[in-house]
Amino acid sequence: MLGQHFTGDVKASADQPVIDKGAYRWVRHPSYTGGILMYFGTGLALTNWLSAVVMTIPGAAGYIYRVYVEEKALQANLGGRYQEYMRRTKRFVPFVF
Repeated sequence: MLGQHFTGDVKASADQPVIDKGAYRWVRHPSYTGGILMYFGTGLALTNWLSAVVMTIPGAAGYIYRVYVEEKALQANLGGRYQEYMRRTKRFVPFVF
């Protein structure tokens, strides 16, 4: 969905659109949600709850920090368009968080 706007580093330009189609209609960071679920699922696959916790918490913390950095950059460059999108959507889990 992001096309050319998907990058490994955090950058945003004032002329880029706010993507609100597909999974982005429901959450602002669907790939990070998937990553957190992947860590949790891998931990569960090891059949040990402690493994699930040890894998999920550091991974989630890394994603949460990146989201903080990304959203600051997007707000700075996209302004009100991104702030309106933030009001309509949750970060990771639709209707919850």
